[in-house]
Amino acid sequence: MLRIMRKMVQRRSHWLTAALALFMVLWVGQLAAADQPKVAIAFLLDDSASITSSNFAMELKGLAQALSDPSIMPLDSSVEVTVLQFSSTVRNTLPLQTITPLNLISITPTILSAIQEGESTDLAAGLRAATAVLQLAPSGARQIICVITDGMPDDPVQALIAATDALGSGVSQIDALGVGRMVDANFLSALVSPQPPATFAIVDSYQALVQAIAAKVHQFAMPPGGPIGAASDKELLSLEGLLHGQESLIRSYADLLQTQWQTLSPEDRFARTASLEHLLHSQQDLLQRFAALIDSSVCPQNGANPQLVFVKSLENLLHSQADLLMRFEQTLMAFGQPPAELIASLESLIHGEGDLVNHFESILHCLSQLPGGVPADLWNGLLGSFEELIRSQEDLIRGFSALLGS
Repeated sequence: MLRIMRKMVQRRSHWLTAALALFMVLWVGQLAAADQPKVAIAFLLDDSASITSSNFAMELKGLAQALSDPSIMPLDSSVEVTVLQFSSTVRNTLPLQTITPLNLISITPTILSAIQEGESTDLAAGLRAATAVLQLAPSGARQIICVITDGMPDDPVQALIAATDALGSGVSQIDALGVGRMVDANFLSALVSPQPPATFAIVDSYQALVQAIAAKVHQFAMPPGGPIGAASDKELLSLEGLLHGQESLIRSYADLLQTQWQTLSPEDRFARTASLEHLLHSQQDLLQRFAALIDSSVCPQNGANPQLVFVKSLENLLHSQADLLMRFEQTLMAFGQPPAELIASLESLIHGEGDLVNHFESILHCLSQLPGGVPADLWNGLLGSFEELIRSQEDLIRGFSALLGS
């Protein structure tokens, strides 16, 4: 009888895993079909020996933050991005891919995992490689190469020849960002083309470079004249639908884990609970992006039409996330002696929930500044929900304290 029950549980577990995978595939297909990319951007990062490891890490962090920020980067499949590094050799750090709410999650860790070569500065080879990658972009997409460097290339003449060849091969424009005192403004002026729209900028520090990268990403990704940070209904609807579907499947997974708990070995209990934790982290990442898009739609300084229906949807999703975290906490209590790795994961999830609650408070503040105000019933309901979210956060912290004492 026990063997039959285990087989039934395994079939249900496999079905749920397959359903989650199918759900993700369908959403990727839906988002990809929504728009063909209108622009393909190749970021070409200098990782030569003249750049310290800490400055290179800051460069990577700045690019990763800019590319994964939905207030800068549209999520409607209109932008493709690739990242290449050049020194003595050229490496493709981030393969050319269309930006959607799904792969936005993986961009940051992929870029931050890049390893610095730290040798010479073969910009010509980097430009040729970036041009080759951009040939994979859809026909009609605007192709842009953005060089980020701290000095002169090994062979400036060959680099300018490679730039000319790139423009002859379909690349629309070449831009550049220079950092530090060794950058030659005359060389960058000759490199960027056509002018306009191509431009270059030189900053004096890597802290300033982070801001310059964000400005470049926004310049490339957003249509000319478009409102800064304004989110389209299509972007919000796509992410909202994904989150609601994801929430339903995570809840089903948690139900299944609870049902099969007594039949699982200690190793399987750990593995299934770790999978639940991974799903919850993924949900939090998407919720942060959804909240950022809503923030850009309701804050008066962005000049956008308030998307109040999405604020209500975010409120419901935050309550659901808090409930799922409470269930995750209860699952850890069922271990008796919870594994230290899972306790650390719970701590991270509680911090993430706190960040989301703070973001919700920021959105409420923006709503309070709207010239036309917010209907009284909606406003009172949102304030009540905010108080409930704070109480849920307190309950999670109390449960976490109890786990630490177990």
